[in-house]
Amino acid sequence: MSRDDIGTVNRRKFLGTSMAVGIGALAGCSGGTETATLQFMTDQSAPESQDVFESAFDEWAETRDEDVESEFQYLGFEEVWQQAGQQLEAGSPPDLLLMRVGETSQFGLAGHLSDLSGVIDAIDIDIPDRMLVEFDGDSVYLAHDVDQPSQFYRTDIYDDAGVEPGSTWEEDLETLSTLDENLDEMDPMLVLANDASGPTQWFHDTHFWGNGVHYVERDGGDLNVTIDQEPYRERAIETLEYLQQKYQYSPASFDYSWGELIDTFATEQVATTHYVGRLVSSVAESAPEVYNNMAAAPDPVAPLAEAGDADYVMRGTSNGFSVPAEADNADLAKDFLEYFMNNWYTDSLLAVPIHKVPVNLNILDSDAFQEHELVQENQEYVEYVKEWNDSVVWIQNRTEPATPFLNGLTNGSGAIPTMISSTLLGEAEPGEAVDAAADELRDLIENEFSDQVDQL
Repeated sequence: MSRDDIGTVNRRKFLGTSMAVGIGALAGCSGGTETATLQFMTDQSAPESQDVFESAFDEWAETRDEDVESEFQYLGFEEVWQQAGQQLEAGSPPDLLLMRVGETSQFGLAGHLSDLSGVIDAIDIDIPDRMLVEFDGDSVYLAHDVDQPSQFYRTDIYDDAGVEPGSTWEEDLETLSTLDENLDEMDPMLVLANDASGPTQWFHDTHFWGNGVHYVERDGGDLNVTIDQEPYRERAIETLEYLQQKYQYSPASFDYSWGELIDTFATEQVATTHYVGRLVSSVAESAPEVYNNMAAAPDPVAPLAEAGDADYVMRGTSNGFSVPAEADNADLAKDFLEYFMNNWYTDSLLAVPIHKVPVNLNILDSDAFQEHELVQENQEYVEYVKEWNDSVVWIQNRTEPATPFLNGLTNGSGAIPTMISSTLLGEAEPGEAVDAAADELRDLIENEFSDQVDQL
């Protein structure tokens, strides 16, 4: 099957609760031959991406001597984590997973994942060391892509106001103030303040980290809360005060989440938003006028980084593959994974172009990537990705050594989003919010996350 046939693959699907399962075609079917089934679970929701996975499987299956079929399970963002965890604990996991690095790392910490070093060595793509996840010398995660955050802004509106995105916190606030004076029905920027929404912490972490804030730190197998300890407490308060000032230029966002980050920008309610590359293709489809007048910029440099006393970092994340150690067809999954990465990887990136950043930036300059129309139209964004990609850090790597469940501890629990939200909404003073978050984190470490802490 050629890649031109993507989307025309004949397959049978049936629906379950929040799940679609696709059964791929058989290869080399012969009477009496036992058929192996490759079970693949992922949260990749775009139909174009699903078509690539299923087409890749059908092509790979044709190369096999034995009969093989596929069972693709497409679950929701949170459901895949819950379902995979339940099956792993029960000893009956799928053969192949594609999901976020944070959750995958937790499975690795618990000893559920097999070594992918052989696959990583066999593929044609060089995976940077900073994207590897290792436990006891085993590489248990093969990164597929990187979600690199951006500040997206309306170039025409900024030009009319005679401003550019601020490169420091002080310049940023000056820019927002000038925009506010020049705008009547549009807010300068969407700043999230929803304590129940993951991106509230996701996009604000860049400011905290860039200002040298550590929520927790590792001491061997111990995990200690540090956000209320100096110098981190003072830095966290300073960051919250900065966010307070930014929030006065934002629409009320106490109930906003991922969808509003796109919608408010596309419908011209705000001049600036934050998102990953998916916003580019989404706005191109829904709001061509906005699409023709938008650009990406990094968030401003925090005071500590400006002084040279901290690194400039962006909080990003990754999606990648893993193979459960107890999978029935682990070797089959690894063989498919090697074939997929060597033959269909670029196709999978271009299924939703600009959304996913490749793990190796050389792919951005490949003919296949550069020939895509949306890529050609967004060369400035591609250059932005190249320039700032080295600054992207995954949250579990904010401690040394890494803490696989750090996102669940700080973000999933609501501890840090509540700290941010309560400050922006005027429910608590910055110092009070920091101390409350620290108390909550200590309680979580001693109770809900105690088993995971013991595994460190």
